[in-house]
Amino acid sequence: MAEIIQRTPLATLAKVMAFANKADGALLVLTGVLGFFAELTSPTLDFFSSVTLSIYVAGFGALLLRYEFAAGVDLRKDYGFMYTYMGRAAFLLLVANLGWGLRPLGWLAALLTNANAIISAYIMFAHPSFVSGQASATAVGGLEGEQGSELIFAGSCSSSSFDPASAAARARASSVGGY
Repeated sequence: MAEIIQRTPLATLAKVMAFANKADGALLVLTGVLGFFAELTSPTLDFFSSVTLSIYVAGFGALLLRYEFAAGVDLRKDYGFMYTYMGRAAFLLLVANLGWGLRPLGWLAALLTNANAIISAYIMFAHPSFVSGQASATAVGGLEGEQGSELIFAGSCSSSSFDPASAAARARASSVGGY
């Protein structure tokens, strides 16, 4: 499987990951809603925490769906982390691990979302586009077939071709007295 991921073009993997995120988002919303109603119909001792987790899981699932389906809307100002590979993987890990205790679908949603996050992280650390520096795990867009056409880096609101990890950027910074 590792060889298949490494040979597949990153634009194709981005489309597959988008589909997985849509399925994950729908499952998370369903898990949160069902968990909320399950807790209302048969409350347990941890009622407040279960209801709160249900609301968070459903809300984060809705956020994931909004990101994946809102291609024409610029959400970068409020959800900039979702536009980076690393930000999405971290977000998926957070959401996945919130759902373990929700009934009836919590363990299934947590397991599948953790798998999605781990595969996303593996792609970032093993795909030749990332290893060679052609793509950045903290960059937004810049690849054919991905959402967004300009290259924006996480932590910055300006678009440019300035890659803080590139050799040219390090050279410019050291000539100015940076690192």
